[in-house]
Order: sequence, then C-alpha cells, then structure tokens
Amino acid sequence: MINELVQNTAFGVALTVICYEIGKWIQKKTGLKVLSPILTGTIMIVSVLLITNINYESYKQGASIVSFFIGPATVSFAIPLYKNLRIIKENLLIIILGIFGGLLTGLITAFCLCMIFGINNQVTISMLPKSVTSAIGYVISDMIGGRPEITLVLILIAGVTGYVVGEYLFKILKIDNPLIKGVTLGTNSHVVGTAKAMELGEKEGAMSSAAITIAGVIMVFLVPLFLRIIELLVFKL
Repeated sequence: MINELVQNTAFGVALTVICYEIGKWIQKKTGLKVLSPILTGTIMIVSVLLITNINYESYKQGASIVSFFIGPATVSFAIPLYKNLRIIKENLLIIILGIFGGLLTGLITAFCLCMIFGINNQVTISMLPKSVTSAIGYVISDMIGGRPEITLVLILIAGVTGYVVGEYLFKILKIDNPLIKGVTLGTNSHVVGTAKAMELGEKEGAMSSAAITIAGVIMVFLVPLFLRIIELLVFKL
C-alpha cells in the first residue's frame, strides 16, 4: 500500500505543495522573513525522504511536474518587465555595468575562497556559474568541465540566500532605489531572487527579470574567459 502510494506521481506533487504551504504558515505565524517557505519547505521534504527512507527518484516522478511549471512562471515575469520597459531602456548601460560588476565580483570571490580553503579544482569550477538560472548554470558547468549537480545545489543556495537576507541587507545599507534592489536580486539570486523582488514591488521585479536575462548572456562568455585568464596567470606564476 505504502509502496504504491510512493510510486504514484501524485505523491511528489502532494509532498511538495504540502511542505511549501506549511512553510508559508510557519513564516506567517512567526513573522520571521528568514523562514522562507522555500527554505523550510526544502528542509521538510528532505527530512521526510530521509526518515521514511523513500528513494529520491520516486519523489522526483511527481516533483518534476511542479518543476515543469517553473518555466511558465518565469515567463510571467515578462509582464512587469514590459510595463517598466521605458525605465530599463533609460538605464540600460547602468544596469549592464552593474550586472557585469556583480558577476565578476562573484567569480573572483568564489575563486579566492576556494583557493583559501583548499577546495579541489572541479568543485571550484562547479561553483563559478552559481549566479545564473539552473538551466544556464547546468550548461556552463558542463561546458567548462565542472559537475553540473554541484552547480545546481549552489544555484539553489544562492537563490535561497538572496531571498532570505536580501531585504535585510537593503535595510541595513539603506538602499531604497528599486533599480538597485531588482538588479542585485536578479544578478545574485536569479529566479528565487526575482520572486523576492516581486514581493518588494513591480519595479524591483522588472529590474530583476531583466537582470536574469542579461546575467545569463554575460556569464556564458565571462566564465570561460575568467578561467582562461586564471590559467594564464597560474602558468606565468
């Protein structure tokens, strides 16, 4: 009976939705934004699978249906993007420079930390494409010789981290500009960050949506170039 239930496609869908809704209820009751339903829901799902010894592949059969709708949900971000197209055009150069600076800083920081803590080369390489969406990050990681599975985990961590701490950082640093908020979240935390940007406001959401697209295009060229430069410097040293 239990095996039949677990093998049913509806199991993965139900577990995902229930854990997410419980996560939302926890956040609402506690009032703590740090308890994002994405974070608490993920922890609950992993806990259930570990405690009940349910194979991940069984859960994935249904969860993949939920994942499928990420695509259409991401496309819906184009609505606020279109509504704020004039602002984006007026600030396009600033937006591109901000995204490029954020991505380059992320690459340098990730590489330096890996060197300091003695992380092996493959994990280091896998960490570099963490600031883009899963689909693009997977391809870049595979292209440069990384482990796409590790990259996907790091992309998730980057997204959840931005969702959880982004708003607090804006308050601490007294950042009120919707353009800066949106570009920052979209560049560093991609789709999950854009969800937070949407919560902050329509303009923030539009800027974040634009940042996701631009960051993806830049990273396809920037990561291989960054690695090439590192190889040349190391060789010269």
